[in-house]
Amino acid sequence: EEAGARMPPAHVLIFSQEPLEVALMKKNVLVGIDLPLRVLSYEVVPEGGAKVIYNAYDYIESRYKLQPDPRLRAMYSDAMQRAAQGIPEGSVASFQNNTMPTDGIVAVQSLYNFSASLSKVRAAIASQADALTFGSVDFQAVASARGELLPPATLMLFGGPLAGARAMGHAPT
Repeated sequence: EEAGARMPPAHVLIFSQEPLEVALMKKNVLVGIDLPLRVLSYEVVPEGGAKVIYNAYDYIESRYKLQPDPRLRAMYSDAMQRAAQGIPEGSVASFQNNTMPTDGIVAVQSLYNFSASLSKVRAAIASQADALTFGSVDFQAVASARGELLPPATLMLFGGPLAGARAMGHAPT
């Protein structure tokens, strides 16, 4: 409401499962767009009440064209089920379709090296009057701390309260 739009209550639980995340990013570094893992709790409008929802492994596999991997599927499912532990089954929602085409991902070839590109992205976000930065995840550092290798990959978590409230007001998931 402070940003000029009404948004029903919604909270995102963001948590990390490093062995799973590193393994997924080794399959396709773009999976980092959907990491760290997330669970959304939101108010159901207009009915009232609350729901919890999270992406199924099928979504990750589909969006990033991953080859089926029963071990990763089990790790992912276990992590998400543990995050939703204690929530009544009727309160856990699911998406009707757990697939997504890859055409929604826009990749732009930078004229700069990784470090300079990341600095420019951070500056562009900071220059937006209504943008809030919630944090960042350096996936290469996460992998390195585990003794594994990943190319440079950093996720910036940011948003604009007004745009976010408008989008979430119409479709909280």
